[in-house]
Amino acid sequence: MTRFTARLAAAMASALAISCAGPGHRAAFDQFEVPHSGRVMAVQGYVDVDDGVALRESWLELIDIMAEKPGFIRAELSPGIGPESGLWLSIAYWRSLDDLRSAFADARVLEAEHAMPEQQFVHLFWPNCSHSAGQRRCP
Repeated sequence: MTRFTARLAAAMASALAISCAGPGHRAAFDQFEVPHSGRVMAVQGYVDVDDGVALRESWLELIDIMAEKPGFIRAELSPGIGPESGLWLSIAYWRSLDDLRSAFADARVLEAEHAMPEQQFVHLFWPNCSHSAGQRRCP
């Protein structure tokens, strides 16, 4: 890893940590209490992952359980580009916040979640606009 790459990775990790503690940030479980209707995108970022294979295996176990739950749409796990990135991003889409809340009421979900590496950040978003193959979708 070059010095520039190492500095960039450190800066990104720092920015992720800062954004989690920034004004207006609410932890994902705090966000469970916010009134919201419509789809939900749960984003989890993992920093300094040494063992991508172990992360993938733990993530697949968690997502296999989540996929059984009503309202689960899909999930993606993506490593940063480059063999020494150490950054991973998980995004899961749910039909509603109520469905996501219900999924976390299952002890198996909580157990699988606790087996995941320490998460640098977790936040819930409303997937508001998308653009795919020339099709725009915005409310």
